[in-house]
Amino acid sequence: MPKRSDAYMETRRRQIVDAALNCIVTQGWNRTTIEDVCAAAGLSKGAIYVHFANKRALLFGLLERNFEDIEAAASIDTFDKLRAWVTADYETLAGPNSWRIIAGSQEAVVEGVRDPEIRTMFGCAYTRLVEILTEVVGRMRPDLPTATVKTHVLTLVLLNDGMRAYRTVSDGLSKAAMRAVIDQALLPLNPANKSKR
Repeated sequence: MPKRSDAYMETRRRQIVDAALNCIVTQGWNRTTIEDVCAAAGLSKGAIYVHFANKRALLFGLLERNFEDIEAAASIDTFDKLRAWVTADYETLAGPNSWRIIAGSQEAVVEGVRDPEIRTMFGCAYTRLVEILTEVVGRMRPDLPTATVKTHVLTLVLLNDGMRAYRTVSDGLSKAAMRAVIDQALLPLNPANKSKR
């Protein structure tokens, strides 16, 4: 059998992770099986197992993708881009079936309660997210002390997670309401407000 290129293997790995995400959206993490991922990806079990030995390994693949998304935030260089990044998925979150997406994600987080290694990865992801956003905002607002910036960033992260949790059980939070909450939290970080402190 000819050796497959690294690019081919990475493309196939991403295809599998994308399929797993689609399964989680429709049926949650706990109900998703390797067979479901195979069907969604259009691949055999053997093709999946080349990249992921089991469902736990697949969760690590999903977490690695999450780290890539977090690292991409380091390139944010304007307040408008920061706001767009923070609110990017609000269209989806405001949709009628958003609770499925969020519940699926929360089920994966609960795996961290049961599995210390997964818990550590989630913790590292949150730590890195706060670090990167603190650096991003610090570049935009060098007039603010780092501790103040970090507090505002933590507020954003916690608000975002809180809104996601709320959406799993209630449709009473519209896209406009979510944006209003985040805009309020972003207000002190806007460079346009430097003279208004």
